[in-house]
Amino acid sequence: MLSFSAAVLGLSLLASAGAQATIDVTVGGPNGETFYSPPSVVASPGDHVIFHFNPKNHSVTQSSFNDPCSPSYGGFDSGFHPVPIGTTYGNPTFEFIVKDNSPVWVYCRQAENTAGSHCGKGMVFAINPGFPGSSNTFAAFQTKALAIGAALSASAGLSTTAAATTATSTYTASSGSPTIHVTVGGPNGETVYNPTNVVASPGDHVLFHFNPKNHSVTQSSFNDPCTNLYGGFDSGFHPVPIGQTYGNPTFEVIVKDNNPIWVHCRQAENTAGSHCGKGMVFAVNPGFPGSSNTFAAFQAKALAIGAALSSSAGLSVTTTAAYGSATPQVVTITKTVTVEADAWTTTYAPYPSKTA
Repeated sequence: MLSFSAAVLGLSLLASAGAQATIDVTVGGPNGETFYSPPSVVASPGDHVIFHFNPKNHSVTQSSFNDPCSPSYGGFDSGFHPVPIGTTYGNPTFEFIVKDNSPVWVYCRQAENTAGSHCGKGMVFAINPGFPGSSNTFAAFQTKALAIGAALSASAGLSTTAAATTATSTYTASSGSPTIHVTVGGPNGETVYNPTNVVASPGDHVLFHFNPKNHSVTQSSFNDPCTNLYGGFDSGFHPVPIGQTYGNPTFEVIVKDNNPIWVHCRQAENTAGSHCGKGMVFAVNPGFPGSSNTFAAFQAKALAIGAALSSSAGLSVTTTAAYGSATPQVVTITKTVTVEADAWTTTYAPYPSKTA
């Protein structure tokens, strides 16, 4: 018989060293807008970043913080991928596997060194940029790109104001702050958020898109990941039928400051089927790798709670670190019993909540 402490240790190791995450990024907007969404992500070594190309014709090209609109010597380059307006199926993709915790800087090289430069309009992206307050934030990187665009426009006798405005309006909400898109659950009800965590600045909008089957976006805390934060936001449950891809519900959170925001799905809470206990958690501005409050540490705490709930019920627990990751591992704690993955009826105590 496997001891509870050994089971929790095994699950913690699974969270930190098990299957790598797959992070999806769109390249351009549906009508050719010049942005990446999300504009930056936090990733760990071994994670896969999949770039999905939207219309019209963009690239994913590695650059550097100090020279955002020039290719990095020996860096990766997807090449151009023209996509007709209206195409939503079979779009090309490009994959990058994260090698270490260092920042990776990316730009679109369409119309490079001209007044129409996509990079000069702010079409840049970053993996593991500096946290707010550091010298190499994503905002600082994009500012450098916009300055290059302004210089190119000035040399062409164009309005630099118009260029900067275009760069902002392509991927921002009406308030002038970026919108970061996050899916809640996988297309077949998988218990994941995608991406699992993002870097955002005050005023940014995080828009959650609900996939099947029935999930929530509920604020919690680092030390207690599967418990609703008193006074925190809660989307409520949003059941979505399998196969539905249009008109899915959404929920928006506006980032107020640079502090971390911890989120979980409260479906089947306090039971062996807890979605949070299976690792369905998300974070805005978690600690960088090497700090004490990383996303991996947060998810490990959630998985430990799931192990304890399964142990008390005498069940086996299945963990999925991220959608698109390797086959989930099953850790038997006392005995093997079939666990229903779907919890459509959940009893829970009312608690104060508010929408952001």
